Amino acid sequence: MESVIRDRQAGYYAALAAADRAGTSTVFIEFMLAALLDALREVPVAPTGQVAGHETGQVESWIPAILRSCRECPRSSREIQTLTGIKHRESFQRNYLDLLLSRNWLERTVPDKPQSRLQKYRLTNAGAAVLRQWEDDPPLP
Repeated sequence: MESVIRDRQAGYYAALAAADRAGTSTVFIEFMLAALLDALREVPVAPTGQVAGHETGQVESWIPAILRSCRECPRSSREIQTLTGIKHRESFQRNYLDLLLSRNWLERTVPDKPQSRLQKYRLTNAGAAVLRQWEDDPPLP
């Protein structure tokens, strides 16, 4: 939640100022509720309802979209986020890319420089196999 607020710092202070001027906290509460909703949308949930990263024995519902985005060509993290609709950069790196890299389903195009501005991610053979399996037999919700 803290990083969502940090990313919206100007809006946070504007909502505080508006609430102060109005003498009521409604504007600030609405801002915080919208930020909370966005933060909750960033938490990847597996089909069983468990938070991604905890092994469920099933393919998490968001994995196919990320793998598909890298099927044709390597993509930057920003491109993957845009194609999949995942907004929060830090959550995306921690909850999505790091997990797929650790499973060897994606790989870096510049492996020796993980923070390179030219870094892109490509689908591995293992990732392609998982994607084919998911498309042939999707997990039940």
